[in-house]
Amino acid sequence: MGIALTDDHRELGEVARSFLTAQKARWAARELLDAAEEHRPPFWAELAELGWLGLHVDEQYGGSGYGLPELVVVIDELGRAVAPGPFVPTAVVSAVLSAAGTDEQKTRLLPGLIDGSVTAAVGFGGDLTLSGGKVSGDAGVVLGAGLADLLLLTAGDDVVLVDRTADGVSVEVPGNLDRTRRSGRVTLADVAVGDNVLTEARSAAVAYARTLFAAEAAGGASDCVDTAVEYAKVREQFGRTIATFQAVKHHCANMAVAAESTVAAVWDAARAAGESAEDGQSQFELIAAAAATLAFPAYVRNAELNIQVHGGIGFTWEHDAHLHLRRALTVQALLGGDGPPTEVFDLTALGISRPNSLDLPADADALREQIRSDAVELAKLDEKAQVDELIATGYIMPHWPKPWGRAAGAIEQLLVEEEFAAAGVKRPDYGITGWVILTLIQHGTPSQIERFVEKALRKDEIWCQLFSEPSAGSDAAAVKTRATRVDGGWKITGQKVWTSGAHYCKRGLATVRTDFDVPKHQGITMVILDMEAPGVEVRPLRQITGGSEFNEVF
Repeated sequence: MGIALTDDHRELGEVARSFLTAQKARWAARELLDAAEEHRPPFWAELAELGWLGLHVDEQYGGSGYGLPELVVVIDELGRAVAPGPFVPTAVVSAVLSAAGTDEQKTRLLPGLIDGSVTAAVGFGGDLTLSGGKVSGDAGVVLGAGLADLLLLTAGDDVVLVDRTADGVSVEVPGNLDRTRRSGRVTLADVAVGDNVLTEARSAAVAYARTLFAAEAAGGASDCVDTAVEYAKVREQFGRTIATFQAVKHHCANMAVAAESTVAAVWDAARAAGESAEDGQSQFELIAAAAATLAFPAYVRNAELNIQVHGGIGFTWEHDAHLHLRRALTVQALLGGDGPPTEVFDLTALGISRPNSLDLPADADALREQIRSDAVELAKLDEKAQVDELIATGYIMPHWPKPWGRAAGAIEQLLVEEEFAAAGVKRPDYGITGWVILTLIQHGTPSQIERFVEKALRKDEIWCQLFSEPSAGSDAAAVKTRATRVDGGWKITGQKVWTSGAHYCKRGLATVRTDFDVPKHQGITMVILDMEAPGVEVRPLRQITGGSEFNEVF
């Protein structure tokens, strides 16, 4: 898992990971746990020399001229390592300056942020007021204030950049939950900010902070997955590794889903930051809020589950699991909470949306034109004629093998989805029937395919799958339903349970045991059942909703 998608980005991520490993970034974080004062990490100068602090900054100001996608790849790796130091808040400030600062502000402030001589912190709380070029009030808790030279704070809709050493600035750094990057309480008393005001830049600043800290959270959440999985594969209990236990598998699977969702949202937020559509800034704010909504709780949950999977060792000071939990809880407290999801709701209510799009190869254009033309013609047909044509052309299920599908790859499938939606053509949704029929196409005999597939595609016959039994749930190979050969076919005896839709299905695909004298993962056969045949009894199971969507089948 990782944010890097292209070859160049993957190479950048690998270089960053190798650098942090060689510099013992995780150990540097551990050394700060008991340190009385925070200090810059020992590899700070080398990190700055690599140019990573300015990946996203224009070359005319000393940067590399790339963008946020490259920056978040590096931050993702920093998050994996729980790297100490002010990299992320410093990068946030330089990103905000690049986007919302004047040329004079950029020329004056960006070089120091890029070469690492100036470090920064960010804070969006408190009740600061800006009047007559001076700022006063309580800035609340400022993330990274322990080491910062420059403080990015907000006064109303404006952003102010405050020199920590200026008269009237008070920074108190109490004991911190995250001792590897310490925050502080900041108050200002008539602090002159001069030309260090970014007018109406608060929304942009929040979006950049959410995106970059979410990238760090994505890396941390992914590392928690990797660490938990690796431990589960070697830790033994009851004579077997705990990775074989269903509860542990589910924890690890849920962690992986959370991390991957976070990675996807961060990647899109980084892309949105560089787009120049008419509502590009609003789109960026929307997806940045979405990234924060996903990333910060996911990081907290994955850090907690990582400890859970590790058991007792995960609760020790010597183990690194608590480093992730400290980092995750701190960022969630300062940048998460109700703010991001509320903003997602508010922006969506205003009509702001984020279209899904990918950069496709040039040869996709001709394919798109053909699919668009086909979609336009399909839209002219009535429902029955549409289904006939969809089946005949393979558009009914494009990824299926020919002749029932088009053997479409990922690009063609995407183009079909987009162009059919634009033309208003809706392909049938087959649900479980589709799963079963694809299996039949792949493994059935020619006569079975001829007999069953087209009827299913026309929804003349709906299918269910009969796998689970009272003693065979996730352990699907524990089936006991017996099939014995008799004159004219097979006799099936047994019980299936949790069978969705069995009460309205014509056919079912069932797992049955045809040989009881071999190991349980052998001797299992798939059979097609007529759900209306004599001897088949379907008993609906009432759910908590009062309805019955799944059943017992005897």
